[in-house]
Amino acid sequence: MELLVIGVVVLALLAVFGLAAALISFVVWLVLLPLQLMAILFKFLGFLVALPFIVIGGVLAIAAVSLGAMFLFAPLMPLILIGVGLFWLLRRRPSGQAVGHPTT
Repeated sequence: MELLVIGVVVLALLAVFGLAAALISFVVWLVLLPLQLMAILFKFLGFLVALPFIVIGGVLAIAAVSLGAMFLFAPLMPLILIGVGLFWLLRRRPSGQAVGHPTT
């Protein structure tokens, strides 16, 4: 019987200490909330300061990739131009001819 009473008392003490810890953590969170909001504001301002550098870096990266692609496709350019020219020649139709109808 004594163990049951001790268990109930220990359980009540645990509940009280848990509630006290929750209340203390809530009060600390409320006290630190303005600091957390200022930290979010400073992170946003830092992002705004860094944004032009990010854009410049992105443009330089796109330029570098484009330059690399140009060097990759430069040897193929004559073949591409021949293919485009053949497509243009074979796709042309006389002005009076309808598409899909043979001329008589």
